[in-house]
Amino acid sequence: MNNLIFIGTLHAGFTKNDELAEVVIKQKPDIILVEIEQSKLEENNISQYPPEMIFLAELARKISVQLFGFDSSIDVLKQGKTEADNIEIIKKQSEIISCYNWKQFNNPNICSKLDFFNNELIDIQKWDAREGELYKNISKIHKRNRNKRIVIITGCGHIKFFQNKFPKALFPLVDNK
Repeated sequence: MNNLIFIGTLHAGFTKNDELAEVVIKQKPDIILVEIEQSKLEENNISQYPPEMIFLAELARKISVQLFGFDSSIDVLKQGKTEADNIEIIKKQSEIISCYNWKQFNNPNICSKLDFFNNELIDIQKWDAREGELYKNISKIHKRNRNKRIVIITGCGHIKFFQNKFPKALFPLVDNK
């Protein structure tokens, strides 16, 4: 399963596109998976997604690498929480984020520094259901493309989950300290 390579990003504009492009291209992907719903990619209706995911969708097309989306439509916000609440949490998290670079958040120990904010915002049962769908979507694409090198770009908050689900996959930035 070492043809699966996971790279975590920070959403909300905290991931530097030029650095991300360098990391992805270095992996020599045959396929790039982005955390965007496949149907939204097909409709070219992706403006609401994190900027680094949009950037990578454009990069894959530019460098002629096959592109798929694997996101889920499950909204993980707790009942009564809004996008404004999410934006407020991101502002609070930015102080912690500023002490590191985006690559370091691939390390689950560093990424966990943001967890206490997410506990205010995220419904854990919805989160678990969403991660289950992400896993199924990636597995389905991988099954059809076993001999291809697949680079999966996901939010850093999912790295620990994917390490458990895909123990033979590569996580090139996890030990980046």
